[in-house]
Amino acid sequence: MASIREKRPGYWEVRIFVGYDDAGKPVQVSKSVKGGRRDAERLGPPSSPVGPRRGPAR
Repeated sequence: MASIREKRPGYWEVRIFVGYDDAGKPVQVSKSVKGGRRDAERLGPPSSPVGPRRGPAR
């Protein structure tokens, strides 16, 4: 799962959910891209998440 937002004209931030840490908190990786929205969309979500895949701690 990924989200894309424009930080300022021509600069985009792509946040990719990669799993949960040992405490059950979600872990995200953030990348900045210079260019258009299509350039940012090329990063897209990885085919499989990295790290342990567990639900949130309750």
